[in-house]
Amino acid sequence: MALHVDTRNADNLRYWCKKLHCTEHQLREAVSQVGPLPSNVDAYLRQRSHSLDNVELPPGKRPS
Repeated sequence: MALHVDTRNADNLRYWCKKLHCTEHQLREAVSQVGPLPSNVDAYLRQRSHSLDNVELPPGKRPS
């Protein structure tokens, strides 16, 4: 298992996107905000995901 998220390494990037269920863009944004420590990146992504739970969007317009 990788000890940190390295967005410059394609294999590492794919690994963490799959593990954290996010897009490359989301992963890169998270790392830029909280650094490469996986637990911090995961917490950031979860926080962002939950913040969208209270947003009302028209049917079919939910972001992925």
